[in-house]
Amino acid sequence: MTEAPTFKSMKLRQSTYGHYVPCSHVALLANFAEHDNIGFDQLLRDLGLQNAAIGGSRAVIPAPKYTELLLAVDAHTSDRSFWFRFGRTLDFPAHGILGQAILCTPTLGDALETLAEFYPMISCGSALRSERKKGHLSLHILRLSPIEARESIIRSEILVSTLFHAIQQRLPDGGARLQLQFDYSRPAHHALYEIHLGQVCTFAADQSKLIIPADYLQVENLQANPVMYKMFQEECRLVVSLLESQNTLISQVKQLIAAVPDRYPHAAEVARQLGLSDRSLSRHLKNANTSFLRVLNQSKSRRAVQLLKTTAFSIDEIGFRVGYNNSANFRRAFVKWTGKTPSAVRASGKVLI
Repeated sequence: MTEAPTFKSMKLRQSTYGHYVPCSHVALLANFAEHDNIGFDQLLRDLGLQNAAIGGSRAVIPAPKYTELLLAVDAHTSDRSFWFRFGRTLDFPAHGILGQAILCTPTLGDALETLAEFYPMISCGSALRSERKKGHLSLHILRLSPIEARESIIRSEILVSTLFHAIQQRLPDGGARLQLQFDYSRPAHHALYEIHLGQVCTFAADQSKLIIPADYLQVENLQANPVMYKMFQEECRLVVSLLESQNTLISQVKQLIAAVPDRYPHAAEVARQLGLSDRSLSRHLKNANTSFLRVLNQSKSRRAVQLLKTTAFSIDEIGFRVGYNNSANFRRAFVKWTGKTPSAVRASGKVLI
């Protein structure tokens, strides 16, 4: 029997994060899940992983595998407050080098802008963008997966809970004037948002975001260390630069797949257009922690959702346009991509892409 791989044996870059999540997050999740009587070791084994390397200070896990882990834990709890409570454990020190940089910043505003700038280092299907306007700073939360998908909501609840409590601890009034907006429909457990975030939250907004008043941004960090901040910041820039070089190829693959609507090329065709062999393209995508099939399915998912929301085509016709001759196979694939049926997306009245 082949031994299940440890995190360290999965050809991970131990000093580079991006497309990966620090194993400090996994270790905290393991402790948190076990406290709630969820058999975490078994979940790891079910995903072909072992617990041995979680404690490594610079160990990382691929972001898609981390998402699988989140969904596996979610399937074993009926407590909808679980992810809010877990998010509170992920304060800045859990974010590796980026966390160290944040802890050295002069003010809260600098901390949040640093987090947004280098968030790709620890992203799990999400991105942050900071925008300063007169009177406030907005932290926009951007996600790759469909808005209403369960995995997307889990990540939102974790991220917002993490940010809210990290900010709250640094403010004299506990963050009473923070504003929280979410781009998905009001969930059945919406009352828990106010309980765990201490705010009245807005749902079905144009975009998920936190709005932080200007005076909060000026709150000084008593542990500020300009010299160390500059050093950590430089290391973060190097990591992000490596990520961008990987993402360039992924962007090219996405563009070639989407070049002709409703016609989806094979991997060999895309490789030829990029001047690569099939094997080289596969290797490059694997090094970027993705695959041609994954990128292809993301493109099909976006196209299917677009057609469902903007045309009167039948579901069978839409399935055919994204490469499915069998409508049942299309429906199964669509649910796997988005967490919802094609009919539910069409009836929701909200664009998910």
